[in-house]
This record gives sequence, C-alpha cells and structure tokens, in this order.
Amino acid sequence: MGFAWLPATGRSVGAVLTQEGGPGYPATGTAAGFVSMLGPVLDDHDLLLVDARGTGRSAVIDCRPLQDLAPPAARPALLAAAGRCGDRLDHTWRRSDGTWQHGSQLFTTAATVEDTAAVVRRLGTEPVDLYGDSYGSYFAQSFMSRHPELLRTVTLDSTYETVGLDPWYRTSAVVAHRALDLACQRSAACAAVQTPASGTSWDRIGRLVQRLRAHPVSGLAPATDGTRRPVTVDVRALVNMVNDAGYDAEVYRQLDPAVRAALAGDPLPLMRLYAQDIGYDYGDYDGPARSYSDAAYLAVACTDYPQLFDMRAATATRRAQLASAVAGADPSWFAPFTASEWTSMLDYTETYAGCLTWPAPVGALDPPVRAGAPLDPGHVPVLVLTGEFDSLTPDLGARHVARQIGSTATVLEAANNPHLVALEDAQTTCGAAAVRTFIASHRVVGPRCLASVAPLVLRAGFPTTLGQASPGVVAAGSPSAAARRAASVAWGAVLDAAYRYAVVAGRTDAGLRGGQVVVGDGGRVVRLEHLRWVGDATVTGMVDLTTGGTVTVRADDGQAWAIRLPGLTVDGIGLVQVDRATVRTAG
Repeated sequence: MGFAWLPATGRSVGAVLTQEGGPGYPATGTAAGFVSMLGPVLDDHDLLLVDARGTGRSAVIDCRPLQDLAPPAARPALLAAAGRCGDRLDHTWRRSDGTWQHGSQLFTTAATVEDTAAVVRRLGTEPVDLYGDSYGSYFAQSFMSRHPELLRTVTLDSTYETVGLDPWYRTSAVVAHRALDLACQRSAACAAVQTPASGTSWDRIGRLVQRLRAHPVSGLAPATDGTRRPVTVDVRALVNMVNDAGYDAEVYRQLDPAVRAALAGDPLPLMRLYAQDIGYDYGDYDGPARSYSDAAYLAVACTDYPQLFDMRAATATRRAQLASAVAGADPSWFAPFTASEWTSMLDYTETYAGCLTWPAPVGALDPPVRAGAPLDPGHVPVLVLTGEFDSLTPDLGARHVARQIGSTATVLEAANNPHLVALEDAQTTCGAAAVRTFIASHRVVGPRCLASVAPLVLRAGFPTTLGQASPGVVAAGSPSAAARRAASVAWGAVLDAAYRYAVVAGRTDAGLRGGQVVVGDGGRVVRLEHLRWVGDATVTGMVDLTTGGTVTVRADDGQAWAIRLPGLTVDGIGLVQVDRATVRTAG
C-alpha cells in the first residue's frame, strides 16, 4: 500500500483522509488539488492520502492492452483488451501451493477499505475526517459502514449509491435532460434563441439524433493539441457528449449551440466539441497507468457494481442477457435515444458492457456494504455535496444516499455545477469553504453561497459567415449593421478562446475555421492570429481577459473594423466599442 503524509504546518489536532475517484485514479495524484481545497484546515490538520489498491503507489495495475487503447475505441476492441487484462491478473500471483490466485477479483472496494483502515491504525491517526469524491464517496460509504470507530466526520462530494445502485443508471438521463434545458434557459445567449418552434435544448438533441442515425458527420476539426484531426460524430458520439457534460462544464457551454449549428448544416462546431472530448475528457484513459489505471477501473466495476447480466455466467450467456435486457427496456427511459444507443456510451462512463469479458468471480465476494448493515452505525456527521448539473453522479442519487444514512447527513447542492463541488474544477469556491468549515467545526454552512453559483455562459452560436453573425445591440452611437456583426464576431472569438484554454494541452489552439489562438500569462492574455471564427473574416489582436484589449476584424472583401473589447464578464455579455459606438453583445 502506498500513501502520502503531509504534516500540519502548525500543531495538529487531527488528520484528514482523502480518497480519489474513478475508480482508477490514485489519491496521491490529486495531492495538489486536495491541498488547495483544504487550505487553512491544513494549518492544524495532517493530510493522509492512501492510494486504492491497483492505483498509483499501491501495486498499480499496468495492463498494456487496455492502457494503450485510445478511446473512444470500438467496443469489440475494448472487450478483447479487457478480457486479456482480466486473464493476466488471474495469472500474476501464485499461492503457496503453486496454484494461481484469482487476481481479477482482488481489487474490491471492501479490500481497499481494509487496506486503508490498516494504514490509519498503523499511523495512529484515528479518528480521521474522511473526504471522498466521486468513486471516493462510494469508498467512503463502505468505510463508514465498516469502520465507524476510525471516523470523526465524512464528506461525500458528488456521490452515488453504494447500496441499491441502479444498473441502468436511469437518473443520469433524467438529470442530463433537465440540466441541458436549464443551462440554456439560464444563459442569456441561449435563451435569446429559444422559441416555440425551436423547442428546448433536449428537443434539438432529439432532432439531431434522427439526422445522425441516417447521416453521421465526419471531417477535420481542431483538436486539443493545436492541430486539426479527423473526427466522426454519430449517435454514439452524441450520447458520449451528453454524458460528458455531466463532469465537464465546457461541454455544457458548447453543446446546444453546436447542435443548433449542425441542424443548420454546419457540423464543424459539433465535430470540434467531440475532438475536445477525446483529447481532454478521455485523455487519462490512454495515459500512464500510474495516473489512471484502466484495468483498476474494470477490476472494481466488474466486482462491485451491479450489471445487466450475471457476472458468474459464461461470456456468451452474458451477451445474450444484456441483449435481452436492452431489447426489453422502456423506450421512455433514454428518449430520444434508444436503450441500445444510450448503453453504447464509453464504458469508462458507465460499464453497461465493459464487464462482458471480465473473468467470472470465484467463491463469495465481500460487498462494499454487507447486507443489512447500516451506512452510518457510528452516527458520524456526514456532509453530502452534489451538483445540480451533475448527470454522472446525479443529485437524485446523492439525496437517496443521504436518506439511507439518516439524520446525521446534510445535503448541500451547488446550482449550475456539474461533477465535483469542492475539488479542482468546481464552478465556485463555496464547496471548498463548506468542507473546511465542516471539518473544523462540524457545522454545515454554504447553502446560500452554493445556491447562487452563476449560470454557465453558453456560446451564443457558431455563425459561418460575417453576414450570419447576430448583430450586437446598440448601447450608444450609430454603428452600421456590419460593424455590429463584427463586434459580435470579435467578442465571440475571444470568449471561445478564453474558455477553450482550460481544455487545450498547450498554449496554442487551432482556430475554429482557421488561424490560431496563443494564450499567455497563465491564461490571462489571449492573442488571436488571423483567427477565423467565421469563414469570411479574420480576427487579429491581443486581449487581456481582466482589462480588455483591441482586435481587428477584417472581412475577406477588404472591410475592417478596429474593436475595443472589455475583460471577460461573468455573464458573457460584453460592451464592445466599434465605429465610435458601443454595442452590447453575447458570446
């Protein structure tokens, strides 16, 4: 077992134990994020990070057939690799009598809980304040059920059920539908284009599903490494993007306008978004195993998570059982997607089929929570954090967990927030502040702060030409219609570059339709180099996202406008100066 120990900077009054998500991520790999989240708590608390078995420093599983497979690989390739990795684990360790240990079932949550409890006892740090995010919260429920004597408090950030988990994950579709519609309604740019004829965001997705079934779209699109790469968007890709929004706010910001563009005949923004998903959201799956172990993910999921088939059956029987379950699913569960389409999603999101080829367990398995055991037998105070837009570990599941725990649990929901409320990419610092206060004093604070998290700023749209750009609204002066459109193009290009920076691998990003963006000063300064936000004009210049800057929009017919832009705004609305006038425009 590998772990990291960070002593308190002052006199210690206790220790905080953290567990990472995935499963597959090591806790030590997120040390900087945990330190940032806990902040002043570490003045008088030690920090203990224990890597779950199979990850990081704890006998990491590095199975190359899976680790080298670039997602989103075709499902047959993933299943073949998964079967080879499971078989390899079953032929890695020998017992004293020379027979093989059934290694594919050694990486259960219950086993990691016992490992971690042993580390806590060996170090003499109990009782600890336990924080778990995502799968780490699944682990934390098991830990609090099994070892209440080692705990002072428990925080579950972005949690889902350890007991009673639905193998269909139907609440994910419910929350995705709700969240995508609300994200559009609350964003000024998206709400402005919402009409009875266009329907809701989910309605538009339904229309695109019908089109993609007959005609998937392919082409070159900007990737996250500054190049342009071939990408295909079919229904499976759209299912993936809908689900990826649950843990990536940038997908929310782009998906609806990209769907609108695709329905209008321009699939490039949608292809760019999927290329972004592949490069950013899926980047860990084919990286080094010490950062994320694909096989550790399956080793946990295929032993602990409920499946739509019998894991003790032969592979052929499992396939038949899964096919039968999908064929018999209620059509309303995932509409406008069919059950077959929805369950085709990336298996690292939900393992609908990912365990079909994993070795069957031998003998009895120790479940995360033993049958009939209470989740909180020690009546430990529990803080449950959940994001309103988190479709990966939905708020419906988090509230179910809180009810299972009982009166010791308190739920705080962050408005407009996808996956993770307190850690790293949260939409506000309110969640981290709530965790700090809870650990320090056992008081629950922050409902007002979390309820007031700002709505996500969606792109206004992806115009293909300068003439199709929505003209900004005149705030002062008498600018021409062309100048107002140029102002919208300039502001849209800068806003897009600012938000894209978080998902781009380096400092350079390829422009949507040409040119490039170079970001400097830690993301504060954006330089546009002949960027083509629309096809018939370029945007060139430099903007400080705090104080603003000047760019030139030059149309291919020779017209040009010098445009003064403000710094980035919370609501995505910019007061832009052009032709001695001021124009209000959304990005």
